[in-house]
Amino acid sequence: MSNENSPHPDEFPFPDPGEGVPEAKLLRWRVRVGQRVNALDPLAEMETVKAVVEVPSPRTGIIKILHSAEGQVVKPGAAFVTFQDGSVAAATAQQTPPTPPPAVEAPPPVPIAPRPRKKRRPPPGSPPGTLPNNPTASPAQMRLIAYGPQGTEECSLRNPDQLKDYLLSDKWPVVWLDVDGVGDQAVLEAVGEAAGLHRLSLADVANTNQRPKVEDFGTYLFVVLRAPIRVGGPDQPLETEQISLCLGKGFVLSFQEANKPGDSFDRVRDRIRKSSPAIREKSADYLLYALMDAAIDAYFPLLENLGEQLDELENAAMQHMDPATMRRLHQLRREFLTVRRAAWPLREAVGVLHRDSMQLVTDSTRVYFRDCYDHTVQIIDLVETGRELGTGLMEMHLTMASHRMNEIMKVLTIITTIFIPLSFIAGIYGMNFDTTHPLNMPLLRWKYGYITIIGVMALIAAVMVYLFWRNGWIAKSGRRNRK
Repeated sequence: MSNENSPHPDEFPFPDPGEGVPEAKLLRWRVRVGQRVNALDPLAEMETVKAVVEVPSPRTGIIKILHSAEGQVVKPGAAFVTFQDGSVAAATAQQTPPTPPPAVEAPPPVPIAPRPRKKRRPPPGSPPGTLPNNPTASPAQMRLIAYGPQGTEECSLRNPDQLKDYLLSDKWPVVWLDVDGVGDQAVLEAVGEAAGLHRLSLADVANTNQRPKVEDFGTYLFVVLRAPIRVGGPDQPLETEQISLCLGKGFVLSFQEANKPGDSFDRVRDRIRKSSPAIREKSADYLLYALMDAAIDAYFPLLENLGEQLDELENAAMQHMDPATMRRLHQLRREFLTVRRAAWPLREAVGVLHRDSMQLVTDSTRVYFRDCYDHTVQIIDLVETGRELGTGLMEMHLTMASHRMNEIMKVLTIITTIFIPLSFIAGIYGMNFDTTHPLNMPLLRWKYGYITIIGVMALIAAVMVYLFWRNGWIAKSGRRNRK
């Protein structure tokens, strides 16, 4: 990338930002080469000595060249962006970017990024409501759906301040904002300010290690639950992502920890788009139930798959338990434990919505939370059954391994016992004595002595094998000791 300072007829000169600011630093690009942008879409974020501002696009077109690198200082009059038709857009900064149209084309899906195993927490001793800042987090994706009996409106928000226009308007009875990715502190603060969320709620959203719970703040309900997810593919270890829900008067906010292409809320969106009267004609508390029900039901296919794998391992354990099977069994037990940690407190949280009377939850909707409570009980039963079966398979493997070891030791003991008298006889006849004395060992000079000793040894071994068989120590069908 190069920074062109020479004038050009098609260039839009970078104007003087004013207030004695001679230049601006390019923080990051909001577009990439080959991307199509609309007029007034943000091209980049620029930092001056006064503030951080966005550079809007002067026209609609496809990006061909980005003339500056991130971190580079751009001066007025420098070429900034070239479109494919040859026109050059200069960097034009403004303190307040214009509001884009309410309905815009949804951005392309963001690929799944592996999340760190360790959760980010604020430093010990931080004041309450501290939001952790994750500079490596991907940008948050905000999707808004406003609906009512008369229709729906769906769009992707680029600026959290647009949420205020929907919340203050009486056009739509229910407004639902879904935020994918909670690592952007500025976005969380802007959304919380627009919806009137407490600072402690925002801290719980950002700190994605919360236990499922329900908190009533008077003007809104704050719900935390966890949903199963496999980051990177079906063969990866099972994890749970935190989902935070906020129910207010006429709106629902959902914050999902993982920024991913699909989620468990897709069916809820389809029901809203297809004009389902069961959801379009009800208030925001029913939408809260629908989202919680979708997240809870996501456990059932997972548990069915884990149960099928346990059945296969049980059949394999009856035949032979190799190290690979043991590792897979250990992984399944850990996955059942992961689900149990998420589902056990979830039952208590759903029970609060089912039993307690709350201002924002109507009596007609509270009945539906009973269904969610039943599902959580079923999930816990399936988890406990799977854990007991996995523990039983592990104990059966240890018992079978101990039994095989005992069988091996028994065979080795029998062989050793048989050879004890044979070794005794061979040891005696292996000693060197004077063969001329009459008190010395017999059969030393007899021509059939060797064959006779071998026969005696074979006879002794045969008698011992017979006695072992008769006592049931060799064959399972052998007779046991008689009293």
